[in-house]
Amino acid sequence: MRLTGKPWAHHRWNGFDVYRAWEPWLHARTICDLIRPQAIIVQGTKHTAKIAQAFLELGVPLGFYFHDVSFGILGGDVRKM
Repeated sequence: MRLTGKPWAHHRWNGFDVYRAWEPWLHARTICDLIRPQAIIVQGTKHTAKIAQAFLELGVPLGFYFHDVSFGILGGDVRKM
């Protein structure tokens, strides 16, 4: 991100486009306008709820990928999403 000046980094992993950003919820609309995702996968972090909510508000189906069972660190109750 520092090299490109873009607010996100993009690469391909296992045949999928991957976008990473420090505050991805702030860039949800731009990413959706750019690539029109069919779905997104949100990894379990302290900002999971914010990221998921931003994409849900744009009508993008989503899934979650949790690395552990520390659900208290997700920034909200993702069961309601």
